[in-house]
Amino acid sequence: MGETVKDLAAFMERVDKAVEGILVAREEHPRELPGRQPWMGPRYVVPGFGSPISIFKAEGIALYTLARALAPAVVVELYTGTGYSALWLAGGAPEAAVYSIDNYSEGGAKDAGWAAAQALRERAGLANLHLVRGEASELERVLDGRLADLLFCDGPADVRYVRPEAVVVRHDNPPFEGRSGFRLLGSSHFAVHCPPGDVARLAGRLITVIEAALFATMEIPAGSALTEAF
Repeated sequence: MGETVKDLAAFMERVDKAVEGILVAREEHPRELPGRQPWMGPRYVVPGFGSPISIFKAEGIALYTLARALAPAVVVELYTGTGYSALWLAGGAPEAAVYSIDNYSEGGAKDAGWAAAQALRERAGLANLHLVRGEASELERVLDGRLADLLFCDGPADVRYVRPEAVVVRHDNPPFEGRSGFRLLGSSHFAVHCPPGDVARLAGRLITVIEAALFATMEIPAGSALTEAF
């Protein structure tokens, strides 16, 4: 775990530098997310637009650690938004082909959103991250028969493009009915769905590495509960 935390710390600095001048930290209002904890860190938006809103920094760390622990061959993200979450996925799985798709219509960002996501990828130097501008249905063409081992959905979920044994992460949406896993506390809805089978074993392993990474990198009070099963 020590090597993972060392690599994570270096990548966090890389992401922070990539964001500078491309995205801006969003001012948070307590009434919007009453359960939010300060240690979650900032969320970001494209300058001049109120949405899309990125995931929290702590959620990015969770994605990075999750991707690293699973070592997937193919990762899919629905939807790109600001491009911030895609950086964490691609950084955590450097050997994987990471595909992130969006039509960039949310909040009217359109060309500005597309340009921001591309600029983040180039500045972070993530050659394994493939940004696709279009509808989710275009994934069939893009993947060309391949299926994802890890899917991150920040919007309506579509599991047609994942393996049966894939891990699926949903954000800002309720967990899937009939799927078990765990959620990250102190944030918006961030739910990790484990594949059918030995859910307890896999979830336990993922919880251990994610919590260790968060405690090592964020200012979290000792003894804080970071996850809960569902």
